[in-house]
Amino acid sequence: AGPHVVLGNTESGEPLQIPLRELVESHGLLTAGTGGGKTMTTLLIVKRLLETAEQYPAGLAVVDGAKSDLFMGTLYLIQRRLEELSKFGPDAASKFRRRIRIIDFAAPDVVSPFNLLARWPDADADAFAGHVVDLFLDVLPGGDALKLAAAPLKSLVQILSEPEVD
Repeated sequence: AGPHVVLGNTESGEPLQIPLRELVESHGLLTAGTGGGKTMTTLLIVKRLLETAEQYPAGLAVVDGAKSDLFMGTLYLIQRRLEELSKFGPDAASKFRRRIRIIDFAAPDVVSPFNLLARWPDADADAFAGHVVDLFLDVLPGGDALKLAAAPLKSLVQILSEPEVD
């Protein structure tokens, strides 16, 4: 029941359909060598999620590495879906557009409601700052070399994450 994603065909030529719910309500891992079709397979799933967003309002996050082909492909699919929805009227496209949040950490001029330094209410300042610094050190290239700056960085995060600081 519900929407399906066609991922290809079986050896007998039948479409390989997987219920969308099975893909988004479970854990999975997609691996293959370079050129093995990981991005294209993922984009098939993303396309179907975008097409069925009204009936099946699942969330979607795309995290892409240095090549950014998955990110760019997702942006293209979003654009196509907005074009399709605008044919039905501006309300459908507008409603869809309001659900989209794009956070591009590579963009120097990103404007987003997402803020890594926004401390949640009643969070311990020291624990929060330690968590944020650990995240930064894990994702930044040369994070091991930056560990010397962890203490001053933690103090800076504590200051900048104060609720009174805008």
